[in-house]
Amino acid sequence: MYPPLKSVEEELADCRAAFAAYPKTGWLWRCHHEVHIEQLKACVEDRIDFIHRYKDYDEQACRFRNLRPVRVKLPCEVVDAWQLFQDAEGSDILGTHDDFKFALEDWSPELKALHDQDWPDNTWNGISIFEGVTAKS
Repeated sequence: MYPPLKSVEEELADCRAAFAAYPKTGWLWRCHHEVHIEQLKACVEDRIDFIHRYKDYDEQACRFRNLRPVRVKLPCEVVDAWQLFQDAEGSDILGTHDDFKFALEDWSPELKALHDQDWPDNTWNGISIFEGVTAKS
């Protein structure tokens, strides 16, 4: 279903190259496997290092394949929902987190299409980055 994964080292190199080509990106596809899209909060190398150090080796190639900068224009509703989530303080955070999740769910088909247009080799099937993926032997 998806192109076979390369080795961890090759997928890591591709991931770094993608971010080197788009150093000003503010948004990431698949920074965390359960969140389709999110805004970059720190240096992407911090996330890469975390994956490399703490995630199962068998998952690393897939994680690096899917961690990519967003290169397309996002729907305003998604950006606005994320901003509300980021601006929330105290007890408001739960409500705005749900709002952001709902905005993503509402825009899920559109985001999937944008994601596939932006990075066609991704393995996100709407639920998981891991399902149906084969690793390089």
